[in-house]
Amino acid sequence: MDPQSSKQIGLVVSSYCDFFGSVAYPSVLDLGLRAVNLSKSSVKYEVGVFEQGKEDVRAVGGSVHVFVEQKSRRPSNDGMEPAMRKGLTKLLEKVSANL
Repeated sequence: MDPQSSKQIGLVVSSYCDFFGSVAYPSVLDLGLRAVNLSKSSVKYEVGVFEQGKEDVRAVGGSVHVFVEQKSRRPSNDGMEPAMRKGLTKLLEKVSANL
């Protein structure tokens, strides 16, 4: 997605970070990225920060991107572009309820 030439762009409309523990140099970090929610024109991402070799999460951050028409800055009636949706679907966390 090139902001200068794409028909749609992603705007960050919300972001957050929850801190659970520190990590100091020279520790190596492992990051986990997932899409938590994928709707017609938006996606909510989360990133987990882990110290390599440890299971406890050190921080969790996230953001919501809304995909809008570049010129109008409004969501398209058709939602996000199919190629973008296809890529984001690969990051979508699959949750199944065991009732």
